[in-house]
Amino acid sequence: QRLEEIFVQYGYAREETISLGYTGAAGNDVIRAIMAELRASPPRQFCGRQVIAAIDYKAPEGGGSRTALDHNSMMLFSDAEPEDAAAHTGYESVQGIEVPLFWHGDYKIIGARARLPEANMLVYVLADGSKIIARPSGTEPKIKFYVLARGTQGADKGSAQDKLAVNAFFASVKQELTDFAGRIAGPILAPA
Repeated sequence: QRLEEIFVQYGYAREETISLGYTGAAGNDVIRAIMAELRASPPRQFCGRQVIAAIDYKAPEGGGSRTALDHNSMMLFSDAEPEDAAAHTGYESVQGIEVPLFWHGDYKIIGARARLPEANMLVYVLADGSKIIARPSGTEPKIKFYVLARGTQGADKGSAQDKLAVNAFFASVKQELTDFAGRIAGPILAPA
């Protein structure tokens, strides 16, 4: 009952991991190909929800800075050190949604140590505040998609209808991501 009260107060949310594993010598090739495709052609939407920020936590090959792009592949921000320590919160507002920067909000206290480390990770922030994170496992031939689905923040937040919509989105995005990965993996894993 208390959880239902929290949903009504703050809105319904669901977070789950979609883990796709590939065996054999080609497993790592599949995962590299999936990440390369996501970087080469960042998704503009997931299940009809617009991507407002695509954040790559890995610096480009050959040098350069990490960047966050909008749905038109235009740069929103880079990993340059914040100019105003007092105003830095660790987030930038994009279309009214707080998008994480490459620098933790404690920058004003700890300085350069607040820079988030590089990682082979992509974060997609959607127009409703939901997030999808793509990250290969560091210990086994798996790629993981973390889906942080967020319900409405309007009058219906936390309602049964809102929960159904969030759960339907989660099911749809799980299918979309699985199909996407399958299209990449198919030719790599197909017998020669």
